[in-house]
Amino acid sequence: MGKVGIFWLNKSLDSFFLPLSYDLADSVAYGKWMISPEDHATYWDAHAREDPIRLLARRHRENYSCLPRGRVSYDTIAKRYYVYHGNWLTPQVQQLLMQEFSLEEADYIFEFDSHYCV
Repeated sequence: MGKVGIFWLNKSLDSFFLPLSYDLADSVAYGKWMISPEDHATYWDAHAREDPIRLLARRHRENYSCLPRGRVSYDTIAKRYYVYHGNWLTPQVQQLLMQEFSLEEADYIFEFDSHYCV
């Protein structure tokens, strides 16, 4: 079974900077969606003085949207995971996301969202 959550990738797009993945049992209902209990802005602000965020260059540390980021949510009606991403998605990143969020055996779709563009 897949997972929901939020994530940031390294600028090089070859690994995660910070993935936060949750089993559906630990997710939050939001209308027809099951979503992460965390959102990007709140999590970033709450943990800005901790590793790994505090190790970033100041311009990245002060703005959670400087790194490629996205979200995985579950549609309870369609029974499908949606991986929301920006203008940086590659086949290699798709593989990273599928592994981290256990999507290999799940019904999922990669969905472009300009909100996540860098």
